Amino acid sequence: MTKQWISPEQLLQYKQQGYAVIPGMFAEHEVARLKQGLREVWTEGIRRRTIFQSMLFPVESLFPPLRNVHQGHKDLLKWALDSRTFGTASELLGEGALLVGSTGFYKCPGAKQLPLHQDNYDIGADPSAGCAFWISLDGADPGNGGLKMVPRSHRLGLLKPRMPGSRSTYGQSVPVPEHHEAVDVVTAPGDVVVFHGFTVHGSHANRTRYDFRNSLVLHFVGESVKSLFVQNRELLNSAGDKIFRPVNKSHSVKRLFLTSDSN
Repeated sequence: MTKQWISPEQLLQYKQQGYAVIPGMFAEHEVARLKQGLREVWTEGIRRRTIFQSMLFPVESLFPPLRNVHQGHKDLLKWALDSRTFGTASELLGEGALLVGSTGFYKCPGAKQLPLHQDNYDIGADPSAGCAFWISLDGADPGNGGLKMVPRSHRLGLLKPRMPGSRSTYGQSVPVPEHHEAVDVVTAPGDVVVFHGFTVHGSHANRTRYDFRNSLVLHFVGESVKSLFVQNRELLNSAGDKIFRPVNKSHSVKRLFLTSDSN
């Protein structure tokens, strides 16, 4: 019998609220290995000069999001394919899961807030939105850039963004929907936050002087997904096999932007 890493209560919260926290899924030594893997990817980026310093943003520019870290790092690929990640994603999706991508985040001291947004705007999974698996590699709270979520917003579908969102990461953001409010999520190293692809979420600014807020984010879709945006076409199943889906050509930009009302 396959071990379930998410409790019935956590699964119910995910379905009702659009997110849930799974405490202590990864042990201290596993968190250390994940952080080491991200450091190696970052160091390679510095060496190859794909990461370089901007005088406009001298600190933040040195710590950009590290995209698809599982593709070039065997140890990070191992963790991305871990039974805990895939098993939990399958529980959330109600079917077999496919890995869309992975992103390492170094939220450095002084980094600005990440505006509220919905992940499926950029992933473009159709017909369902998929889910995210946010691994907390440091303690995270509102002071150092912890997450904030808008409960029940996953029931609203894809919302119309306002432009611009964030100069460094997202080109779109959404306001807190009417009759909803954002709540802070506090995590310890090894905790995992799971949330729906339509859940409105963001993160606080890192107001500390010296503390980084590291995290690794994995995105999953169900095996029944019909199409995704072009940058997300190469998926992985739990065995690490490459799975391909057609490009989602029905981008929601017309419905979201080319209407008479605006946010």
